[in-house]
Amino acid sequence: MTASDPEMQSIDRPATDNRPIAVGVNDSAGALLAVEWAAREAVRLGCSLRLVHAYPVNVLHEPLTAPIGHERAEILFGAARERIHIPANDGLPVSSTAQQGSAKRVLLHVADGARMLVVGRERVGRLAELVLGSTALACAGHTPVPVTVVPRMWMPAALDGGAIILGVDGSVRCRPAIEYAFATAARCELPLTAVTVVGERIGPRLGWASGDNPLRSRADGHRVLEEALAGFRETFPSVEVRTVVDDRTPVDALSAQLARTADAGGDESTIAGTGTAGRAAAAALAGRVVIGGRGHGLVTGAMLGSVARSLLRGLPCPVTVVHAGEGRRTE
Repeated sequence: MTASDPEMQSIDRPATDNRPIAVGVNDSAGALLAVEWAAREAVRLGCSLRLVHAYPVNVLHEPLTAPIGHERAEILFGAARERIHIPANDGLPVSSTAQQGSAKRVLLHVADGARMLVVGRERVGRLAELVLGSTALACAGHTPVPVTVVPRMWMPAALDGGAIILGVDGSVRCRPAIEYAFATAARCELPLTAVTVVGERIGPRLGWASGDNPLRSRADGHRVLEEALAGFRETFPSVEVRTVVDDRTPVDALSAQLARTADAGGDESTIAGTGTAGRAAAAALAGRVVIGGRGHGLVTGAMLGSVARSLLRGLPCPVTVVHAGEGRRTE
């Protein structure tokens, strides 16, 4: 039930791909950050941007004088357009659509025709996440196209700096994420850091039987990284690649690379722990983290497992989740 689908707001520069980047819009500060990130990504890709708002069927809890449905959507779309009205986005084609239903259902429906879905990440308690689930996590686990989750602590000035941090788990389903990360690094002229995690205690947590963990030692980790990246280095020769094997948790391992990217005085501990201030500082310069969406592995887990959820909750920079079946189609 589409309530709004205005024509493109700009035709100065035609998109090179018919599929737009779709971004969820609501009245939160996190959504506006997601819109800003999505707009600049659309400029980089040379594609259009689609603003998406979902409004509920039941509005009895709203004040009688509050704008609802289509009227509220247009107010939110106006705020989003104002947020991205900067010289860097001149000529960006922008459309909008509002649909009745849950945010998850509407965003997943729109994602079917998009090249990427972008959503903001608000703070959500563990209990609320377990009972209701967050929109960001739900979309990251089910969308058929790459989905980027932009945290509220991300700093817009960070977009043009940093690096691509790639989580590699050694599974076949991770290959689309590897290809996406290489293609993005090449397009944005950014360095790429590929990270894998090893350790005796990692396997059982992710569903491997005791003793079956294929990545126990650093030597195993280096072997898996070399095998996983084979071919991609040759396909994308311009990309500067670093490989890292870490025995910390996936969140701390990737956070440590954000710290290195941010050049935090050479002291990874400023970010690698659980300190919110340190992680927020890393977000100022980090590009994005890329992970796979499914598969038993050190980063992704089954479907969107506990490790991937921890990464989406805990990292201070945008995280792009690429599911099996994607990859070159997303370039």
